[in-house]
Amino acid sequence: KPKHLPGNGVTFFHSAPDLTNPRATLTVSNSLASQFFFQKQFSGRDIATCSIELPTSKLYVSSVYMETNSSCEPPDKFIKLAEHCLAHKHGLIIGTDSNAHHTLWGNKSTNQRGTKLLNCLAQTGLLWLNNGKFTFKRNNQETAIDLTLRNDFAPPVEFWDTNPDFSVSDHVLIEFVINLDNNKIKTRRIRDYNKKKCDWSQFRSSLKSKLDSIPALSRLKSQPYNAIYNKDYRYLNTVVNSLNDALLT
Repeated sequence: KPKHLPGNGVTFFHSAPDLTNPRATLTVSNSLASQFFFQKQFSGRDIATCSIELPTSKLYVSSVYMETNSSCEPPDKFIKLAEHCLAHKHGLIIGTDSNAHHTLWGNKSTNQRGTKLLNCLAQTGLLWLNNGKFTFKRNNQETAIDLTLRNDFAPPVEFWDTNPDFSVSDHVLIEFVINLDNNKIKTRRIRDYNKKKCDWSQFRSSLKSKLDSIPALSRLKSQPYNAIYNKDYRYLNTVVNSLNDALLT
């Protein structure tokens, strides 16, 4: 299970019995999470992908980790995702710890992994948004290995920058804005709950009733939360609706 995650969002990651802890996750704000769909075919231990339907298009968002000890080739699911979005004209925005060095995105030298990744980006219509600033710092070594990628079908990405003063690891915080002026997303207002006034008996009764009414979910109740959520986002909505029944604001 992922650790050290913020508590104000829903985290998507690939969960399977044959996988160890995921190395790529995607956290979406609570106000938008119910509109994002986990894309299992484009997810795995090192990649987590979701999609959202915009008014004029479909947007895929993905978090990717590229293993340093494996082949220098970009991950297979990363390539398939990029090719799928290019073929179907879907927007795609990717944040990746690429471990790939290239002078074009801010490194002092280029390695084999960087050359192969650049060729892959050219073939799949992806451009990096990095502005040359370092994204990783260990001791006195600064490199640009964390890339933000976008294809031509995605909404504009603006104000890309790094924030070295706000980080809890060797990787630097990357900030940017996705311009959705032409693709407004309706957000769900987050309610303020008074837990002291909650009727917990009503909550449990309401939750059981709602879960039992959804066959796909009733078969999953014995599985871990993340496994249920990744298979069907309606689980979260069911919990929230049951809280709405039992809580006073």
